[in-house]
Amino acid sequence: MVRSLLEVLKEAPDWRADKGKRYPLTTVLTLSMLAMLNGQNSLRGIASWVKGISRQTRQRLGLRLNRTPSYSVIRTVLLEIDVVWLAGALQEWSEELVALLPEPEGWQGVAIDGKTLRGSGDKDEAIPALQMLNAVLHQLAIVVESHPIPESSSERGASQTALAELVLEGRVATFDALHTHRDTAKRVLEKGGTT
Repeated sequence: MVRSLLEVLKEAPDWRADKGKRYPLTTVLTLSMLAMLNGQNSLRGIASWVKGISRQTRQRLGLRLNRTPSYSVIRTVLLEIDVVWLAGALQEWSEELVALLPEPEGWQGVAIDGKTLRGSGDKDEAIPALQMLNAVLHQLAIVVESHPIPESSSERGASQTALAELVLEGRVATFDALHTHRDTAKRVLEKGGTT
């Protein structure tokens, strides 16, 4: 039996002090994810969407009928959450979901590629844009692994870390030309995959 996303989020480490805490971390994360699934991609957009949730949704999440987390609460949670823990937990959960699906015929494709996150940098503040390396299952379009690419590293270097943690048994790993190196192919083959 696979865990629900809510059960996964309940395991998130909460760094906030108990005094003055009005909303459980799970509730704020759940509402933020629901807002993002509904097309909100900014903190203000998420907060606005959360403010407009239905009475029934508020009841189901254990909120007081006339109260929802404010912009400042959502901002604090999303800026301070342990993103390494969250990414790892969501990736593990994704693999649990994939394991429930019927076995695919033949090999299953997984695309490994780096991307720059639009809007994550600030030229005026000299903050570089965040670069991520993701592994996505071809058939399901599910991200099963995601790693930040450190400023001091390259996409190719980050791919070695991702390959060490990625389930490759029965999967064909696809890359762009940047990754056509023996060490990459060797790592994939060692983990039961093919390129």
